[in-house]
Amino acid sequence: MEIAIAVASKLLECSVVPLVRMRYLIYYRSFSKELKNELEELKLLVESVQHRVEAAKRNGEEIAAVIVKWLGEVDEIVEEAKLVLQYVSQLRTGCSPNLTLRYRLGRKSMYMTSAIIDLRIQCQYFGEVSHRATISYRGGSRATDFNSRVSTLESIMESLKDPNLNMIGVYGLGGVGKTTLVMQVANKAKENNLFDLVVWVTVSNTPVLERIQGQIADCLGLEFDFDENTVAGRAARLRDRLMKEKYVLIILDDIWEELALDEVGIPVPEQKTIKILMTSRSQQVLRDKMNTQKDFLLTILPEKEAWDLFKKEAGIEPTDSPELLSIATKVAAECNGLPVAIMALASSLKSKGKRVEEWKKALESLSAPTDKTGMRDDIIEGLEKDAESIFYLCGLIMRENDFAKLDLFRYSVGLGLFEDFDKLKDVRDRLDTCISRLEDLNLLMKGSSGEFSKMQNTIREKAMLLASKHRHYFKRRLQEGEQWPNGDKLKNCTTILLSDHDINEHPEGLDCQNISFFQLLKTESSSNLPHNFFKGVRHFKVALTDKFFSNNKMLGLKVLDLTAVEFISGRLPSSINHLEKLTTLCLDYCVLEDIAGIGKLKVLKILSLSNSSIRELPHQLGQLTQLQFLDLSYCFQLEMIPSNVFSKLEKLEELYMLGSFDDWDVKKQQQSTASIFELTNLPRLTTLEVIIPYDKMLPGPEDTNRLFGSLRRSKLLMGRHLEFHQFFEHETSAALKLWLSSAVTENMKSLLACVDHLGIGNSEGANNIVPQLNKAGFPKLKYLVVGHNEIQCLADHPSGSSSDIDLFPNLDLLVLRSVRNLEKLCSGPLMKQSFSRLKFITVTNCNKLNTLFSFSLVRGLPHLLKIDLECCDGMKGIVSDDGDAAAGTLQFLELRNLYLKNLPALVGFRCKEITRNNDLDAPGSLFCDMVNIRIYITVLDYYHVLFPL
Repeated sequence: MEIAIAVASKLLECSVVPLVRMRYLIYYRSFSKELKNELEELKLLVESVQHRVEAAKRNGEEIAAVIVKWLGEVDEIVEEAKLVLQYVSQLRTGCSPNLTLRYRLGRKSMYMTSAIIDLRIQCQYFGEVSHRATISYRGGSRATDFNSRVSTLESIMESLKDPNLNMIGVYGLGGVGKTTLVMQVANKAKENNLFDLVVWVTVSNTPVLERIQGQIADCLGLEFDFDENTVAGRAARLRDRLMKEKYVLIILDDIWEELALDEVGIPVPEQKTIKILMTSRSQQVLRDKMNTQKDFLLTILPEKEAWDLFKKEAGIEPTDSPELLSIATKVAAECNGLPVAIMALASSLKSKGKRVEEWKKALESLSAPTDKTGMRDDIIEGLEKDAESIFYLCGLIMRENDFAKLDLFRYSVGLGLFEDFDKLKDVRDRLDTCISRLEDLNLLMKGSSGEFSKMQNTIREKAMLLASKHRHYFKRRLQEGEQWPNGDKLKNCTTILLSDHDINEHPEGLDCQNISFFQLLKTESSSNLPHNFFKGVRHFKVALTDKFFSNNKMLGLKVLDLTAVEFISGRLPSSINHLEKLTTLCLDYCVLEDIAGIGKLKVLKILSLSNSSIRELPHQLGQLTQLQFLDLSYCFQLEMIPSNVFSKLEKLEELYMLGSFDDWDVKKQQQSTASIFELTNLPRLTTLEVIIPYDKMLPGPEDTNRLFGSLRRSKLLMGRHLEFHQFFEHETSAALKLWLSSAVTENMKSLLACVDHLGIGNSEGANNIVPQLNKAGFPKLKYLVVGHNEIQCLADHPSGSSSDIDLFPNLDLLVLRSVRNLEKLCSGPLMKQSFSRLKFITVTNCNKLNTLFSFSLVRGLPHLLKIDLECCDGMKGIVSDDGDAAAGTLQFLELRNLYLKNLPALVGFRCKEITRNNDLDAPGSLFCDMVNIRIYITVLDYYHVLFPL
């Protein structure tokens, strides 16, 4: 019996197995077709993941290792599948069958199809494709450009691996490249996975604990709670968080003096999990005050490496004339091997071209002895006079890591650096040109945002040294308990910049007859400046060597910045009223009540009271007939501006009042407070930011058009609504930005005709925007944001009617948030140019909206780049069919990003495809009518069956 069973089993194996294998030969085309289908679906999925990866990289995030591995496997199998399908295609056109090849291709197709399905299933279990990058610093790669630095770099890396070393230091001259080297160390530590977290902190010569704590929190992705408003409280939070990390590298760059790690919130590295790498110019600071266990000296570059760097930055070629090469070699040698000095000087000479005479002149000027920065005076050789002055000023006003361009602008106007320009617009344009020039020469760098710039520390020191040769200045951040500087130190200064930490007593008077720029930044203490404080600066005796202000016609204190000073009496020192030459006065964040005396400052051009506690503007403000710039933004307590004050400021060009006074006189009936009508009489006004709660405060259609139609830039809030802050954050050169949160009346409709950016929130009485708000269809509008509104559609043409106007023909961005009754974008026929330039559309929390576009509207969107849909409970499809649906294929030729999130009712892209909820089994069927487009799906919380991400 057992023998019979064994024989039967063997016979069955010999018959069944070949039959199973025969299917590879018989159905090879079916297997290859299935492979092709699975490959197409995989491509859609891969494209989605790759877009998410690209977005993460743009945000500076690290891509998860599992994603990198998965994408690598996908690339391999895609290439292999293409080759298989290519062979199958060739077989179909062959003259004679190749049975062996068909068998192999059928078998290969089946196994590859199974592998692709496995890859798709793996993707369903992926979480986030990325995580916050530990660190990635630009410029760090330059450390390996020099062979002389390689050994130092490797030694530091070995020290970081040493379990017995926790405190490591790097020291050397300013500008020798310490920061660049540790940038490379940080990047290598990340690449080699030595640490779970790398924290970078720039300490500088004026360390501020709050700023340092903020830098650490940013690296950790940590946000402090509202009640953690003390240094000690934040330190405890940081310490607790850092102790939870397994392996941490903390880099403290540019230490000048002892830094109390415990006060900052950095755990003293007694354990092996935390290592600290520090840079300083002084080994003594590292060894004796910071207790480093091992220090590395970074020396200057050897002659050959210095020459190679100089040639690269100056554009020197071997084909240049022997005379030029000889001079260039000598010039490079004068930089003493300091990379920062080499780059700055080389960039300066490169801008002059390769004229031998110019290079000879530069070489002759290098005969002067070097200073401690190691940089020559001629790094600014060839700069225009105003650009040179801006260079000095940047070095003086830079605090910690950067400085605000707004400060640079206000000080420049006050100091008369651009006296040839009468209008602020021209000053801004020339200042931008100077900044660009300094950036081209590596003397200035872009800051954290477009509103800030910064200088490398060595260049900043050089700027201050050069400035001190032409004028005396005193700059100091006063430490806790430190007394006011000795009068002899300040007596001959033309510039004094002080950061007041905790001084309770100020001198009775400031004996500085040469002063032109005084800055006092108050941070913690509160005390009064004596009333006679500025009495001793009324007479100015400028030195003939004052290159900075040699073109000034009016001499005296010109710029006074008292930011964040708390005046206990509520009044400015009376001696300020006698500063007859004062041109710029900054009182931002000040606690004060009475500024009546400023009416005597007859030549004042810049007055800033931003974020101050002022409650009432004095009528004496109208005496400032030379005023060009007035900033009252976010003076939340400002309740009273006398009438006819603004109308007297005939030279006013820029007025900022967002978050401030809004109790305008209604049609000049009360005659007690200022009215908007006064602004129509300011012929030079180009910039206006203002709140107007009610339309009856507008001066009338003709005057309103005259006012806002002549502005270059404006931000107008009609009504009261908090969302306007976000709306105004997007900076553009639009002529008029309007946030509307009140019912629209006939008086306001003329204003809507000239608007570029329009935001509508909580407005009443309108079911649509066109024609109820504007019958012309908003021909100038570029940005439209509608939020928390009751409108039913954007444009409504009743059934049977026709419109001969183009709706929103220049609209670039459309945002709809919480428009509860919105049922459709447009009702009725549309002209060809309607929405024709729309690129971006975002719809959130619009639950009555079933579909986003009609088919006829989609055909007029040739430039649409991005669709973002989120939390729309009733959204069933993206496009609904209408009478034009049969006229052609649905195409989004430019669409690149499609975001779908929290759309529980979504069952298809086009409504004609929707018959039951499970009709669509694969992502490809969503877009079966589209041609040549790329789709970017990020999140589908409730519709994951379509896109298994």
